[in-house]
Amino acid sequence: MGECNPWSAPGQLDPTCPDHMTTTATLMGCCTPSNQCGVMSGQGLGCVERSQLAMYAGGPLDSFACGTMMPGGGDEDAGTP
Repeated sequence: MGECNPWSAPGQLDPTCPDHMTTTATLMGCCTPSNQCGVMSGQGLGCVERSQLAMYAGGPLDSFACGTMMPGGGDEDAGTP
């Protein structure tokens, strides 16, 4: 069994971390305190690291450090096929 994500996980919106589109919403890219890209959950979970994103939201996604994947920001991530 996997671990549960905490409520209101800390993190800041970050243009170098890609947004992620689900079937119902766009989750904004954010940076966790451990300098890993995540997405800002609309369900009260805060900044969820990409590899911890639930399957129903299209996860898990590839993990990478903030500022390394998208230096220009603004592009959306289609998710892991």
